[in-house]
Amino acid sequence: MSTDPPRRINWKASLKALLRPLRIETDVHCEIDLRGDIPDWPDPPGITIDIGTEAETMQAADMRLRDAGENVHAEFRDRLARGQKCFVARRGTEVVGCNWLLFHHGWEGPVRMDLRPDEVMCQDAFTAISARGRSVHTALQHAMIAWAKAQGYRTAYTFARLVDPLAHKPIKQMHWRHETAPRYRVISSPLLRQFGIRHQIVSDHTPGRHPIARGPLLRRPPFEREPWEW
Repeated sequence: MSTDPPRRINWKASLKALLRPLRIETDVHCEIDLRGDIPDWPDPPGITIDIGTEAETMQAADMRLRDAGENVHAEFRDRLARGQKCFVARRGTEVVGCNWLLFHHGWEGPVRMDLRPDEVMCQDAFTAISARGRSVHTALQHAMIAWAKAQGYRTAYTFARLVDPLAHKPIKQMHWRHETAPRYRVISSPLLRQFGIRHQIVSDHTPGRHPIARGPLLRRPPFEREPWEW
């Protein structure tokens, strides 16, 4: 019979190990009334911005491969098939930035959007590391908003991370009206898998508020990578 003392469980260390991969993202709501004037913003030197061709959109997918997962090409093709517009920033023939315009309905991360016919959503912006620090994101937003205004759209929406100063820089430069309170939170963790949950959980802070679709705010596709690995 063993006389060793009972093994003590370090609950604090165990809880810390479990929570370490916990990821909580908090987004705030932003919008622009396109019936008024919008700030002008020049393209950065050496950069041209326009709606991308299919080939350029696939170049943008190549650029996103590391952070967006191996199915990013299929996702970008699906967006094009649904009529979304991919605006790209070019340096010569190289795509160094992209941003999408969503119409009607679709996903913004784990949240489904339902837009009215005169509304657009700016989503999924990305700038290559080699082109950062040159306001490429702001120039992309300007091109998208200017295009939407010229096409007769009345309102543009986007979301920004609450605690990401870089995400708020183009919001301020393009005079988006934004809230300071969280719009929704997204929770991702391997802890969820222990309960058989393989999707992100979204906490909607103002249920029913446009443009987020009504209904359960849960996205259930199989993950290409676990969210805590992003």
